[in-house]
Amino acid sequence: MTVASRSQTGSIIDFSSHLRSVLQKSQNALPDDCPDVLLYTSTLPLAPTEFSKSQKIELREHAVCIWNSCNLISASGNPQNIAGVAKLRAFTYLLLASIAPPSSKKSANISKLFENFLTATRECLQAGLVELAGRVLELEANTPILLNKVDTNQENVQEHISCMIDYYSLRLLYDWRRHRADLADRHYSSLLNMPYRLQEADAEKIVDLLFEIGRECLSQQDIHSAISWLERAMHMMNADGAYDSFAGSDLRLNVMHCLAQALSALPDHDDAVRARDILKQLEKEYGAKLPILLLSLEVACNQHELDSDTISNQLEGIIHTAHLIEANHRLIMYYIQQLTSASPLHATRCLKHYLLQRLIPEGNFDWTEKSIVSYIAMHSTQDFSGSAPVVQGLEQELGVFSEAMKCSLGPVAAQAAHVLV
Repeated sequence: MTVASRSQTGSIIDFSSHLRSVLQKSQNALPDDCPDVLLYTSTLPLAPTEFSKSQKIELREHAVCIWNSCNLISASGNPQNIAGVAKLRAFTYLLLASIAPPSSKKSANISKLFENFLTATRECLQAGLVELAGRVLELEANTPILLNKVDTNQENVQEHISCMIDYYSLRLLYDWRRHRADLADRHYSSLLNMPYRLQEADAEKIVDLLFEIGRECLSQQDIHSAISWLERAMHMMNADGAYDSFAGSDLRLNVMHCLAQALSALPDHDDAVRARDILKQLEKEYGAKLPILLLSLEVACNQHELDSDTISNQLEGIIHTAHLIEANHRLIMYYIQQLTSASPLHATRCLKHYLLQRLIPEGNFDWTEKSIVSYIAMHSTQDFSGSAPVVQGLEQELGVFSEAMKCSLGPVAAQAAHVLV
């Protein structure tokens, strides 16, 4: 061992000891003064020959403590810890890989080290640390487990297959995150053409991954890519001899929901037809759940010519079933405004229904006041195409609201209503 390598190994040992101490004192949280591990991670892994037997024992103790601290920090559920924990995971895995005996990487037994590798890579990708995930992935590329050298007579053959699936899934996600669609497609093919029968749990992992990518594409408005990945997920769920676990599952609902959303966002008539077909299938399989009602509304609003009757019927269904939380209230008011452009008459009817059936009975005074002001504004600014009696009856409508509320509007809302009238 050279003087330089002795200095390097000593530094790694000292840093690991310090890091372990800091984490143990932080009471299962990621401390603000936790040292930046990336500087030391960049020097790993080192060859096992760089460390003496006693150093390996010491480092293993430090690594296990750091890893266990990561488990406790992750269990706290604080999203601010995600990146920090991922860095610690990568450092710990690279440290363990440096001191692991060669036998730990043989395919005869699934090593704990390989499980550490999967966890570290997955958390780095979740934290957006793509380059760090790539460094971890490099170390396991030639592991016999991943070269399809699985003895089908082994007792733990299914565990080997699951490890292969986990690896190729992470490779797929890694290459997709670094915008290498060609390599991501290749890893998808590896998953699809696995020479073994997939267990239901493994199939669910793959579908969940395809859904994750498709949903992220959709959020980035990359509609065509979203459709491609979501269709792959549908293909696996609907394949011959499909897995029973998908029937009626939330995962199936989510995949079909996102695919219909993506298709309805395209201008082509055939895509719109496919979106409606998926929607009908969802209604058949899952009934009138709120996500499906919302999807029906979204698909209807994405049509070139808005069907006011259909939209208002869907909206009233949502008004009846949605929990009155702020996100749902904003969603309902958004679609009422969307309906206003197609049919002010339908929009005011929906808003009146919302006020009398939900907002006023449930006593949300603030939302009620603002919605009444919106109701007056819709009457005051829209052309009701010959619906003069509706406009002339505004005073009567306000009387209905006042009687239902059992109180008057607050000063700010009353002044806004007075200005609009």
